[in-house]
Amino acid sequence: MKNSFNPAVMSLTICSVRRLTSWAVTTKPRLYSTATWKPRRTLIENLGTLAEGEKVTIAGWHCQERSFRDFSFSFLRDATGSVQVVWANDMKNSFNPESVLAIKGRVRRRGEEQTNDNLAGGDIEIVAEAVEVVNEATADLPLTPNLFHVTSEEAKKSLEKYLPSEELRLSHRYLDLRRQSQLQILRQRACIQRNIRNYFNDLGFVEVETPLLFKSTPEGAKEFVVPATSLSQKRGGKGAFYALPQSPQQYKQLLMAAGVERYFQIARCFRDEASRADRQPEFTQVDMEASFLSREQIMNVMSGALMSAARAVGKETAISGISCCAEDGTSGLFSNVSDDISLHRVLTYEEVMSQYGIDKPDLRIAFPLLKNVTKMVSSWENNIPFLNAMKSAEGCPSFENSPFSRYQPGVIAVVLPTAGRWSRSKVEALKKLAGLSDFKDVYSSFFSILKRGSWKGGLSKHTSVGERESLEEAIQGSEGDLIGLFACNHLEKAQTIAGRLRSSASIMMDPDSSWKSRATCLEALWVVDFPLFRLAEEDGLAAFEGREWEPSHHPFTSPADTDVPNFWRALGKKEYESGEEHSNSLPAEALGHILEGQSTNTSYSSLLEGLTSQHYDLVLNGCELGGGSVRIFCPHMQRAMFNVLGIDNGSTAFSHLLSALSSGCPPHAGMALGFDRMMSILLNTSSIRDVIPFPKASSGTDPMTGAPSRLSKKVEEYLKQVL
Repeated sequence: MKNSFNPAVMSLTICSVRRLTSWAVTTKPRLYSTATWKPRRTLIENLGTLAEGEKVTIAGWHCQERSFRDFSFSFLRDATGSVQVVWANDMKNSFNPESVLAIKGRVRRRGEEQTNDNLAGGDIEIVAEAVEVVNEATADLPLTPNLFHVTSEEAKKSLEKYLPSEELRLSHRYLDLRRQSQLQILRQRACIQRNIRNYFNDLGFVEVETPLLFKSTPEGAKEFVVPATSLSQKRGGKGAFYALPQSPQQYKQLLMAAGVERYFQIARCFRDEASRADRQPEFTQVDMEASFLSREQIMNVMSGALMSAARAVGKETAISGISCCAEDGTSGLFSNVSDDISLHRVLTYEEVMSQYGIDKPDLRIAFPLLKNVTKMVSSWENNIPFLNAMKSAEGCPSFENSPFSRYQPGVIAVVLPTAGRWSRSKVEALKKLAGLSDFKDVYSSFFSILKRGSWKGGLSKHTSVGERESLEEAIQGSEGDLIGLFACNHLEKAQTIAGRLRSSASIMMDPDSSWKSRATCLEALWVVDFPLFRLAEEDGLAAFEGREWEPSHHPFTSPADTDVPNFWRALGKKEYESGEEHSNSLPAEALGHILEGQSTNTSYSSLLEGLTSQHYDLVLNGCELGGGSVRIFCPHMQRAMFNVLGIDNGSTAFSHLLSALSSGCPPHAGMALGFDRMMSILLNTSSIRDVIPFPKASSGTDPMTGAPSRLSKKVEEYLKQVL
């Protein structure tokens, strides 16, 4: 027999409520001490285990009222779920949304027709007998979550659709976190961290907390500095500062010198850079370092760490491209790590740049790969306008005499399937999204394929039918495709802008297009063999401003074993060109290579450009999830690296590290995974701000607290005196 609401039963319930002495319906907020709140409550997620009519006490947040003639409904929500509460109208007073209530009542099963399948616990309700207002919310809350603990994905999307702006939600984050989705993310964050800790513990890694107050050293990104006022006064001078760590990089290398051998930490890091959808000024990373492990072994360890994180949210089987193969089958606290990476998808830096135009390719995009058509285009008989413009640009080397190099001139073709049918305004929007205007020295030409050998726009007037057909065949272009050609005196720049256009076009594809990227997939790969150095950009890393070259990773990355001789030769060439003298304390082998470098005809820049590093990145869905490298553990090579990078104060700024490397430091390697970025991808959120409890806005500010803020005049005057 179905349970239905009976006003007579409710009337009897009201009479019993009026006889209660310890509980009463309170109509005004009351002040409570922690000793006042005594009732033992039942969590809402456990109500389903109780019998029909059983007395229960629940507590939580009040929301969603609906009133009828003789009774009314509301919902009470706690951290575990929501339940419908039935009230008699002469018993219940109107409570402001989000007020904290404690309710005594009886469990009642709802009939099949009244059961709410979209709501966790939707088959039961509580008939209220008494209520206490523990803490009433104000009536003018700027944000009322008012969202239930629903079960179906469709219901969740329906509720999330009406969210207020992100700025308002960040300004009142403590209210926004009451939403079911946000509470679930916090739990998943804790679960993922627990899984990662257990994983590293099982492999014999030691969790070590490293200091947050560190020394300012030139590592790359801009630092946050902290004035050390008391130390300045004690030293009798001014200007003493700490720096918040960009990463625990130097400390974990010091731990290797200390003999820890296997270290990990879920670390807080700080970088003074503009916030983006995937970047924050303070963030969390899964940091590790290990002695006597190879690049391949580190890759296996961190693949396993990612898989353990995915397992916490039930997505370990959804990731393709990597495998959890860290242990080699041995047992014991210090389990050996396998060096077999055959189960991973691994591409070199040169491969990803030539095929995808980016060092973190999104393998969900099924577009044709980029094609280098330099030889074909440069051999065409007619004058090609955009190619002539590039050739006449200042500093452009000739196509014929330039050796293969990522800094040689080149022409890259990108095929955008079906985009040839797009409107002109949509194509212009694509160019804007890809940021074509950011590359002033890249020359481009666009055309659409009408049919084989027939083009519209671009080079259609400057090419023969045979040339057009040959290019179509080379790039696998088809009718209706949009083709982009990019020429630059630096091949890598042409690859980069073509890669941007390719990625942007996948975003702009119609939702029902077969070329739309597969949003639900998780495609991972490892990228290895990065260049050791790169040409410094105009707005390059703060630590290397004014330098021609900067490290692709950081100054502590070791060159590939096969490139170590050329590294020393480059140093010798630099000394020869600048008139510097090398140190006779270097090992004999290094001195021999330095002398070879001084006598070689190869330029210093060419030697540096050809060096490969032992740097490796883990990429997931087009996002650099983390990076690492085999470290320099020889003090002579580390000093030489500082010399090449022009870090004049290297011996002073990094004296602690050089001293540790000189004390018998073992060979070591490490890596760090961006924890917030990893969570955002695994949980498919639009921004890492969605997975951080209290994130900064895109401007880098905290709308809730108003940070950063000006100091008081008294504090400012004090700092001026001591600093």
